[in-house]
Amino acid sequence: MLNIKGETVIPFDYDEVSVLITPHIRVHKDGKYGLFDEAGKLLIPVKYDKIKSLSYYKYKATIGDKDEIFDFE
Repeated sequence: MLNIKGETVIPFDYDEVSVLITPHIRVHKDGKYGLFDEAGKLLIPVKYDKIKSLSYYKYKATIGDKDEIFDFE
């Protein structure tokens, strides 16, 4: 993904990039998900089976049968 200045913010090596209604960007690669902020900082490593938004800044990330909660508020 590029920012408004044309600078690479998120590398082009992901299978899928989803801009969410939150200020974060979900990426998908090799069956795993991660999360970036708008500045390109990796917030949640690309190792989770799924990532679900719980609120504007809160996410549930799942690996197998284990959930982790991330709150960026």
